[in-house]
Amino acid sequence: MVFFTWAFVQRLEPEVIADDAPISSPTTAPEDDTSSQDPGSDAGTDDTSADTTPTTLPPELESFLAGIISDQEDLVTMASAMDTANAGWDADEISYGETEAALIGLRDDALAFRDAVVLRQAPAGFTEVATAFEDAIAAAEDIASAADAILDGLRASDTGQARRSALLDFRTAVEAFNQAVTAMEAAAQAAGG
Repeated sequence: MVFFTWAFVQRLEPEVIADDAPISSPTTAPEDDTSSQDPGSDAGTDDTSADTTPTTLPPELESFLAGIISDQEDLVTMASAMDTANAGWDADEISYGETEAALIGLRDDALAFRDAVVLRQAPAGFTEVATAFEDAIAAAEDIASAADAILDGLRASDTGQARRSALLDFRTAVEAFNQAVTAMEAAAQAAGG
């Protein structure tokens, strides 16, 4: 069967070449029509607005937001570990030594987190993003300060009030950082769209 098809194509090759030129033109034309539909669709359909949304953000702004979101993901992990360590200590499920070691590690993580956020630079020309970023920096500094206070609270001679109060401050700062990230994302979308 393949041989007969090949033999048939061989016999028709000069005519097929002549016919292929017009056939390939219409094949190319619909692709061109699709391209010409994109700008027309840009005015009215959601599909092309979804395509233009990522391309409307400048690369430096996209890169900045990706870094901040990565920091936020690290913070989620840190906050979960902080809650676990404190809950374990409060429930007498882990020893003082284990809790202290965990809190020392988390304090160091919080300092590294703060440094990573502070070293980022918001791209120029996006005032609302820069304002929200300042809030994120303030929250990151509060997170580091609260993590240190939680460790100090564990080592304090009270019955845990200082540590629990610092843990509340830590959670408040985490929420403030998350709100700042949300504000940056909204400001970036508004600037790009």
